[in-house]
Amino acid sequence: MTMASTLKIFLPLFVIFSLSAALAAAPLAAPTAVPAPAEPGLERIENTTLYFKGGPPEIKPLDTKLQELKFFAFLRTPDKKIWYALVSGRPCTDCIQEKHLYLIRSDRGKVTQLVYPGRILEPKTRQVVYDSRAFFGRCMPPADEEVYIVFQKERVDRRRSLQASVLVAMPGTDMIHEKLIERRLPNINHTLARVKRKQCWEIEGRNRLILAKPLDLNPRRGMADNDKDDDDENDEKKETQAQKDMPSQQE
Repeated sequence: MTMASTLKIFLPLFVIFSLSAALAAAPLAAPTAVPAPAEPGLERIENTTLYFKGGPPEIKPLDTKLQELKFFAFLRTPDKKIWYALVSGRPCTDCIQEKHLYLIRSDRGKVTQLVYPGRILEPKTRQVVYDSRAFFGRCMPPADEEVYIVFQKERVDRRRSLQASVLVAMPGTDMIHEKLIERRLPNINHTLARVKRKQCWEIEGRNRLILAKPLDLNPRRGMADNDKDDDDENDEKKETQAQKDMPSQQE
């Protein structure tokens, strides 16, 4: 066999083995990561409407119909498909109606109204009838679901001390699901630990006097009506004076 014939046979084999070795030595390409959906952020507030930036296309401007509007955060369902805006405000203009918290579905769906955290006092005796601290985010171990949670005490009987309970509001596909815990209460220290890790955030409470109308401490769906009491003017003066007299209840 001539030298030329030998080269014709072995040269293609050498090239094949060289390419195989090079491919074996080359690092495997990492799989393309699927980007997580962007979370919307607040862009601005105009009157009663929230405008957002980023996030999925279904997050559109949201007209809350609320005065003195403030946005805290979005709370999402476990599958991250449904978004609820956590906001505060009053349901009417130039009225003394109590400021509340609201969870509003981002597609203008159902609304859940919640009592604003803080202390509520009886006007004459300044006796505490309700005291609470509220948090939102991933506030409950071990699950990482986003919730709104309230550690609260309320007076149900004048002869007894304040009764403790914990309210948990969890975003659901169709509505907010509320759970009132009255036994084996979650430990607030676990939630405060998550606040330190910036997984959970506290809403600063407000001191105020109890309204002339009985206080409804139960979460309810739908906006409050805009009716005003005949005693609204007097209530406003009492509430303003009480806020001046009372220190903040936050530790």
